[in-house]
Amino acid sequence: MKKLVVLLTILLMVNSSLVVNASGQRGGNPNMNQGQNRSTTALMGEAVKNKENVTARYDNFFEKREENLVRRLDKATTRWEERLEKRDAAITRHLEVIQLYAPELLENYELAFEEHKAVHTDLMEARTAITEAYMNETNLGLKTLKAEIEEKLEAKEITTKEAREMIRTYMLERKEGFKTLFGAFQEAIAEEKAAYEILKAEADVLKTELRAAIEAEDADLCNTLLAELYDYLLAHIEFDQFKLDTLNDIF
Repeated sequence: MKKLVVLLTILLMVNSSLVVNASGQRGGNPNMNQGQNRSTTALMGEAVKNKENVTARYDNFFEKREENLVRRLDKATTRWEERLEKRDAAITRHLEVIQLYAPELLENYELAFEEHKAVHTDLMEARTAITEAYMNETNLGLKTLKAEIEEKLEAKEITTKEAREMIRTYMLERKEGFKTLFGAFQEAIAEEKAAYEILKAEADVLKTELRAAIEAEDADLCNTLLAELYDYLLAHIEFDQFKLDTLNDIF
C-alpha cells in the first residue's frame, strides 16, 4: 500500500512538472516576449526609415542635378549674350571705319558679319543641345540605376556603401565617355585650328597697323588694310563653320 502511494505521488509530481514546462514553452516569459516584440517592431521601423532616407537622398541628388543643369545653361546663355553684345558693339565700330575708309567693301563686310553671327549662334545652340542631351541621358541612366539599387538594397543583396560605389562608377563612365568624344573633337579640328591660329596672329598685326593708320589719318593705308582684313574675316567664318560641322559629326 505504501509503495502504491509513493508511486502515485511521483507520477503526480512528474505530471505537474510537465504541465509547468509545457506552459512555459507555450507562453514563455511574458516580459521577455514583450521585449522581443518591441525589438522586432523597432528593427522594422528602422528598416523602413533607412529605406525612406535612401530614397530621399537619391531624390535630392536628382533634384540637385537638375538645378545644376539649369544653372549651367543659364550661365552659358548669360555669357553668350554678354559676348554677343560686345561683339555687336565692336562690329558697329568696324562698320563705321569701313564706311569712312573703304565704302566699296561695306556691303561685303555687312554680309560677312551676319554670316559670322549666324554661325556663332549655331555653335552656341549645338553646344547647348549637346550638354542637355548628355545630362538628360545621364539622368535617365541614373533613374534606372536607382530602381536597381533600391531593389537590391531591399533584398539585402548589396550594402549602402556598394550602392554608392555603383553610382560613382556609373558617373565616372559617363564622364569618361564624354571626355572621349570631346577629345575626338579636339583632335579632329587640331590641324585646322593650328592653321587658323597662324592667320589670327597675322590678322592681329594688321589690326594694330589699322589703328595706327587711323590715328595717322592715312586713308589709303586704311583702305588697303581693310581689304586684307576682309579675307581674314572670311577665313575666321570658315573655321567656325568647320568646328560646327565637326561638332555635329562627332556628337
